[in-house]
Amino acid sequence: MEELWVRLGETRYRVERPFGEVPGASQGGVSDVTVNAQGHIFVLLRRDPLLTAPTPAVIELAPDGRRLRAWGEEIADAHMLACHPVTQEVFVVDRDAHEVRRYSAGGTFLGALGLRHRPGEPFSHPTDVAFMPGGEIIVTDGYGNAQVHIFSADGERLRSSASSARCPVSF
Repeated sequence: MEELWVRLGETRYRVERPFGEVPGASQGGVSDVTVNAQGHIFVLLRRDPLLTAPTPAVIELAPDGRRLRAWGEEIADAHMLACHPVTQEVFVVDRDAHEVRRYSAGGTFLGALGLRHRPGEPFSHPTDVAFMPGGEIIVTDGYGNAQVHIFSADGERLRSSASSARCPVSF
């Protein structure tokens, strides 16, 4: 069997498949993966909520691949996720619900950016979430809005980009 390698900076890593105690494809395909400061791995599973029963969307694995917990049955369309570098909270982009959901590292729902199932308030199928060094939260909203939104660390929307044909992001 052939080996697959990736490189990040000067470090090379061998890809190990399958890795960890993750459910089979019947519970959804892997949409994204992130790692927190403790080395815990969060795997985001994407399923079609109109065709399948609710199952956990987030699987937390120990660094050795042991399954620690699973949560997020209410997530409609698991698109992307990220661990906040300071608080270690897990932010999940729920694309078809038009929101970004915020959870404790243990899976407790803490709140959301955007209004669930309310397109345009402010998201219309958000795509990803990231964090700025000052604590601001950036949400890309590329499917229905073609905008970038910036929120304060406590979730207040600070500004949103205005799209144009020449420069899709302007602040």
